[in-house]
Amino acid sequence: MPQLQAHCKELTKAGRSANCRKFLNNLSQLLNSLCLWARSDGTGDNLTTEQRQREAKLLSYNLKKLENVSESRKPASWSIVPQSDSTTT
Repeated sequence: MPQLQAHCKELTKAGRSANCRKFLNNLSQLLNSLCLWARSDGTGDNLTTEQRQREAKLLSYNLKKLENVSESRKPASWSIVPQSDSTTT
């Protein structure tokens, strides 16, 4: 009977090993993510100069797109410069 138990235990060894590796990899990924998150103070100092420039270009591009969309949908009465009312003069 002990030989049968040892044999059964040996059969599941590869599966248990794979599950342990998967768990440890997921745990490592989680801890790395938490470390990166904890180090970030929101200033973007974790980015390289090239990454900051790319982010700035992307933000600028998206802002221009947003402004163009809002301008094209804005009614004529939404003027930034106040219009004089002909009924009050």
